[in-house]
Amino acid sequence: MKSISAFVVLCSILLLGSLSYARKDAGDYWKSIMKNQPMPDAIKDLFHDEGLPSLPPGSAKRDRFVKDFDVRPNVIIYHSSHSQPEGVLNDHMPSVHEFQTKHHQQLQQVINKISRD
Repeated sequence: MKSISAFVVLCSILLLGSLSYARKDAGDYWKSIMKNQPMPDAIKDLFHDEGLPSLPPGSAKRDRFVKDFDVRPNVIIYHSSHSQPEGVLNDHMPSVHEFQTKHHQQLQQVINKISRD
């Protein structure tokens, strides 16, 4: 039992140690494959590597989100012609009171029919 637990601990340590060999920077990989050619700007913009050494100074401070977007309602999405005044229900949707009244009347008819028989 001790040898199994020691084996599991050893494997865990080896797995954790192997994580430290991960590539730290995508720019280093590009340079090794492309033989020190600079990475095109179109590809650089696809990476979101803030604070990594291959980025030029100041590029990590770039704002990646648009803050001045239009917030006006869109006529295509908001169909104001289909809105109903407040308190008016759809024709196909009965109110709770109408629903209860209808079922109460049906129940009374069934009770009256049973009591006659």
